[in-house]
Amino acid sequence: MLRETRIPHLIFLGEYRGGLRRTLAAFKYAGSREVANTLAGPLAARIPGWWALESVVSVPLHPRKQRKRGFNQAEVLAREVAKARGLPFLDTLERTRNTKQQAGLHGREREQNVRAAFKVRSNLTGSVSRSVLLVDDVFTTGSTLKECEQALLEAGVKQVYFMVVAR
Repeated sequence: MLRETRIPHLIFLGEYRGGLRRTLAAFKYAGSREVANTLAGPLAARIPGWWALESVVSVPLHPRKQRKRGFNQAEVLAREVAKARGLPFLDTLERTRNTKQQAGLHGREREQNVRAAFKVRSNLTGSVSRSVLLVDDVFTTGSTLKECEQALLEAGVKQVYFMVVAR
């Protein structure tokens, strides 16, 4: 059994099983992009008022993987959440290497797989980048979110909040 890492400031809709798991599979692997519209509203509604968010970013796919899939599910979802909250979406994170798929890897393997795999295209300064919401589809160990957070903090972001559909 994986040891789950706790991440403060994490919003999610539910556990990664049953109908939510099937919904995410349809979204991610069958190209059902309209699922993002359905999920964005309930996710955006869970954002506490005290989160002083200024923008939304998503966990990036490697360009090769994105070309193969045709889209980045986290980006599609993040753009819908940004729209629902009236926030700008920043397409600023990039995956610097084509990592293995996290599914099927165990805790330490997941950490090693994504270590230093993300960077910010340019330093983030200004009011839209002090406090950002980082969006992904599934949280398992938190390795991907933590690596993205590290890249964002190194680029000048002051606070990172997290949102996933399922954990």
